[in-house]
Amino acid sequence: MASNLPMPLSNCLALCRMRANNSPVETGGDFLKVSMKTELSRLLNEYREYDGATLVAAFQAAIIYAIALLFPAPHQPPFKMFDLSTLAALKEFGEYIRPGTVMMPEEVSHTRPHWQQWLQVSCKRRSLIYLYCFEWMNAMLNNFQSFPCTNAEYMPAPAGKVLWEITAQEKWEVAYDRWLGRWAGLDLFTLGDLENMMPGPTLDLRSEMWLEEADELGQKN
Repeated sequence: MASNLPMPLSNCLALCRMRANNSPVETGGDFLKVSMKTELSRLLNEYREYDGATLVAAFQAAIIYAIALLFPAPHQPPFKMFDLSTLAALKEFGEYIRPGTVMMPEEVSHTRPHWQQWLQVSCKRRSLIYLYCFEWMNAMLNNFQSFPCTNAEYMPAPAGKVLWEITAQEKWEVAYDRWLGRWAGLDLFTLGDLENMMPGPTLDLRSEMWLEEADELGQKN
């Protein structure tokens, strides 16, 4: 599987496996954390040279490295290798890939986009959400001020697994057309809608529909 991944994610997978397996190479010193920090710095310096799937993969890998550097494995002491300058560079990376993630023209017109385009935009959206969550966690851990993600308010919430887990274009197109029919006459559910969801015994129709699709335990689908 790793051979089919873009290089940034392939390198990231190798390092994460070493981290998860407590590879003996770690006992030789700071190899693992230095390697992750080096890879993160390289991606933050080079991402403007990437495009397409490689750019998205580089952003995903950068977030994974940031999480690994902020939260060491249980058997390891804190790395203390993630600083504010790195966070600023990571946020700048996020701003670089953010254009086009708010609404695709097909989503505005309630038509089906091209599968590859939808995949790439969906990956960007999910990765940006991870970045926002990571920034909040970093602020909580270090007693920094956190800021509301107002620039994500109109971004569609992550698509449900009924679309996300399909690996064949033909099946995805059928499923997406069915999904469009389900949401006919309704606006897409956005992160702003999720943030403004009110507690109570009942939810509005769109909130219920999105939660059903987002159910990762498969209890509602």
